[in-house]
Amino acid sequence: MANPVGAFPPFLKITDIMDATQYCRKSVYNILKEAEKTPGIVIRRGEKGVRVHRDNFFRWFLMRNNMTVPDELKGA
Repeated sequence: MANPVGAFPPFLKITDIMDATQYCRKSVYNILKEAEKTPGIVIRRGEKGVRVHRDNFFRWFLMRNNMTVPDELKGA
């Protein structure tokens, strides 16, 4: 992920996650299905589409992929 976490809005949409991870839409949906099973990850579905909290999602995603979690996410 080239962009710092703070460069994204507080609640991520599918397209934000696609930009951050470089994954296709289908892969992002599969990731969100997996993330939704994790305590603390809340997926919101509504008029604005699917949204997930930025800090919780990135912390989970980085740990899932055995990547270093930046300091800005450790306390979130």
